[in-house]
Amino acid sequence: MIRKATLCLFLLLSATSYAQQKGAYKDVSIPNKDITLSGTLIIPPGDKPVPAVILISGSGPHDRNETIAGKKPFLVIAEYLTRRGIAVLRYDDRGTSRSTGDYESAILPDFAADAQAAFNFLRKEPGIDPGKIGILGHSEGAMIGQIMAAGEKYLGFFVSMAGPAQDGILMAKEQSNLLYKDLPAAEGKVLRDIMDTLRQVVLEETDTVVMNSRIFNFVGKQYDSGELGLGGLITKEQFVEMYIANYRRPGFKALLLHDPTKFYSRIKCPVLAVNGDKDVHVDCEANLRAWKTGLTATGNSRVTIKAFPGLNHLFQRCKSCTIFEYGELPETISPEVLAYIQEWIAVQTGLKKS
Repeated sequence: MIRKATLCLFLLLSATSYAQQKGAYKDVSIPNKDITLSGTLIIPPGDKPVPAVILISGSGPHDRNETIAGKKPFLVIAEYLTRRGIAVLRYDDRGTSRSTGDYESAILPDFAADAQAAFNFLRKEPGIDPGKIGILGHSEGAMIGQIMAAGEKYLGFFVSMAGPAQDGILMAKEQSNLLYKDLPAAEGKVLRDIMDTLRQVVLEETDTVVMNSRIFNFVGKQYDSGELGLGGLITKEQFVEMYIANYRRPGFKALLLHDPTKFYSRIKCPVLAVNGDKDVHVDCEANLRAWKTGLTATGNSRVTIKAFPGLNHLFQRCKSCTIFEYGELPETISPEVLAYIQEWIAVQTGLKKS
């Protein structure tokens, strides 16, 4: 019969072994000037310092898991990489969940400063190899990563997941074409024209009050025209507010004015850019080509690009491949993509021979 003390010791050792197998979870606070980012760091078990990656979320205020349509892709990525020897730091966007600050007033350089603060924090963290820390940005997170990577000479590697590599205006136009390509021709044209006009308003106006007024009047007229057939589906006020909310943020104008070519010459670390070929937010072929040509033209020969057939913007194997099925698909992120990214990082950091 097992004595009580022996049983307690057995349970304690079993729990410790299980925790070591899963890795150590640690809630962290990351200071950046007048704000504090709240995040989670997972470090694999072991005695030696390990490589690490910082996850940077895409557009919109996201928590540390980049929760989208009920899916938690950053949680899946973090646990997958940690089980294979790579520490992962992910954090709530400023002004979101437990992080302080204001998301609405922030622009790309502000978010890049947040990523830089996370990098500086991680370099001092016990158990992390300071020479093998990289970043992984999804969608807009890769644009943020471009700015951060261009200013950080000690960055170990950079992974772009569905990240734009073209200037913001061209990217926005391509996105409109992709989003509306399956609509009836007349309806698609109306929506593309609306987007084109609104982008022009945002670029032209420096006065927020005037810009809001122009958007309000223009979008209201589109609703009243009846061409979109929205009567009974959404009120005019809801329709107009939706557009104003999306376009009045300083961050949106900053996105349109973002030019990756200004940063490519200063990105010296290895870069991996991956895309799903069914992505309706970021054109797969055009942007992967832009990553490759943009970086190699400025002297970075360590650039890898990879297109994944049949995957959407979230790297799910999709059916209709529209934005409306993100939450309906059973998959959070394709295992094929997870394995490819992990193996690439392992090669860059010496966990695996090339």
